[in-house]
Amino acid sequence: MTRLKVEYDRAMPRTAEHPRAFTSREFTTGVFFAVLWFQPMGAAITLVIGLIASPATAFVMMLLGGFVGLPVSIAAALVGAPLASRIGRALSGERRDRVHLAVFSAYGIAVGLFTMDVAGLVLWGNPVAALMLLPYALAAGVAAPLGWWNTSRGALAADTDGRTDPLSSNSPSTASPGS
Repeated sequence: MTRLKVEYDRAMPRTAEHPRAFTSREFTTGVFFAVLWFQPMGAAITLVIGLIASPATAFVMMLLGGFVGLPVSIAAALVGAPLASRIGRALSGERRDRVHLAVFSAYGIAVGLFTMDVAGLVLWGNPVAALMLLPYALAAGVAAPLGWWNTSRGALAADTDGRTDPLSSNSPSTASPGS
């Protein structure tokens, strides 16, 4: 039996005591979605900041933002992921969405502020100078709970449909014969 087959045949981790438990794959998917959600928000912030300065500055900032923004957001997600996983495990018994959304929003802002300070030190030698990057920290506070939300909805729907793979749209009732 292949490792992939073992992963799909495994029962979902959610129980009555831990209705929001998750697999490593679900967690990784949530991190991916958070990074994905951050990209258009980061681009919009970069465009607005650039346009405030000048159209030429906006063009340069958008070009540089593409080369810098994605690697920085991936690095921030990788650095923040271990604690996010622990927070998620601590919240696995909490059924209410609003609690998860509030906690992951606060955590996203915290990771965004940390990333902002590091960027300020690297770019300007001063974390206080990074205050102009504050909108990006706020965007992280929106992207993190959106990443959780996307993955949580998929996982809970998979449980309801009886799917063993929450990332697949094939439920037992719609799967083709032999699949």
